[in-house]
Amino acid sequence: MRTLKTVFCVISFMFVAVVSLQAADIAKIGVFNLQKVGMESDAGRAMQASITKQHDRMSSDLELKKKELDELGRKIETGMMVMNSVQKEELEREYRIRLGDLQALKKKYEEEIRQQNINLIKEMQKVLLELIDGIGKKEGYLLILEQDEAGIAYFPSTIDITDKVIKKYNEVYAQQNQ
Repeated sequence: MRTLKTVFCVISFMFVAVVSLQAADIAKIGVFNLQKVGMESDAGRAMQASITKQHDRMSSDLELKKKELDELGRKIETGMMVMNSVQKEELEREYRIRLGDLQALKKKYEEEIRQQNINLIKEMQKVLLELIDGIGKKEGYLLILEQDEAGIAYFPSTIDITDKVIKKYNEVYAQQNQ
């Protein structure tokens, strides 16, 4: 009877150990921070530089147009007394047209920047999804979540794979730009 209890205990312990090992394998979960990947990866920095460069170019163009418009406004103010009504109306009409053109150009530039931002983020997400899928399969993750999209308020740092994702993304980016 005593040996039967011992055998039963050993079998029970082995069963619990096997189930625990399988449960630990099944529950492998990872979390990454997309914003951090975008800010710290080489590809993310290149995208930010591209957007900043385009924004600076557009801003300087808008500033130049605004200076021209301001100059026309000063010309209207200083020539008010010496101009006849036809000349004055013509300059005011030109001012309104240029002001409308400037506002339309500003909206166009804002839309271009917004669209470029969207396209770059989509491109980045596409590459990251493939990369994370590879990490998940290779390392046996059951689930990998994006911190902000999943609404995760807390998670232990042991399941944070952001640095691993950044490292892999930098490798892929370096290979693409060779």
